[in-house]
Amino acid sequence: AVFANVVRRGRTGIAFAPTGIGPFFVLRNRVVGPTWVESGTLYKLGAQSDGRTWIFHESGYDADVSSGSGATGIQQTNPGLASYVSRNNAWQVDRYVVETTSHVGGPVPDMDWDALFSTDATGRFVKWFDVLRSSLAALQGGEGQELHGQTRDLAALDWTDAVNGGFTLVPASGLRDA
Repeated sequence: AVFANVVRRGRTGIAFAPTGIGPFFVLRNRVVGPTWVESGTLYKLGAQSDGRTWIFHESGYDADVSSGSGATGIQQTNPGLASYVSRNNAWQVDRYVVETTSHVGGPVPDMDWDALFSTDATGRFVKWFDVLRSSLAALQGGEGQELHGQTRDLAALDWTDAVNGGFTLVPASGLRDA
């Protein structure tokens, strides 16, 4: 398990590819300003495997939104896709929140109850197996994922101090008990 870490400034926040046997748990970590290069990711996954990864209660924020660093939330970087379940996470990035390219057998990812936000002005929200879904509604309708998900400017509406890793919810947050 990867539990309760704070990750700042690298090429990738947390990588889990492949999960050979599983289960593998990624729980309550905080990834802030994940990248110091032109593109990076909060979570790197890929390489089809038999193990399942559980991603729960994670928080991630691209603190350098104005720099054009191009951080992605979850990014598949290998052929095939690792099996994962995502619940109760909150990610704000300036590229795709999820970017997957290929699915070769195994279960389709299972995502629900997450808060997802992209500041990308070109319409990049989710790329689901190479199909652009430019909004949460498009992801829900086209893929049946994140049926209870929310999209909102987390840094402005919900977190106490995202730039410095303060992901505690403010009292008026719409994410409380959601």
